[in-house]
Amino acid sequence: MNGKKAAEAAAKRAYFKGQLKKIKKGVKMEIDPNCKMEVDPKTAKYKTAKNKKTYYFCSKNCFEAFMKK
Repeated sequence: MNGKKAAEAAAKRAYFKGQLKKIKKGVKMEIDPNCKMEVDPKTAKYKTAKNKKTYYFCSKNCFEAFMKK
């Protein structure tokens, strides 16, 4: 495995390890309406309210794409 692939694999393991900790703690995750990724509402940097519902986004790109719709 080259250095880039090893780094990607380590990042994925760390991400999933973090997700498991959140699940064990009972953190309710929200779904990004654009890419369908799980987002922690407590740490989400991008969110908006529309039609009396709050939407959470994983990134600025997903937020901007949603706002263009």
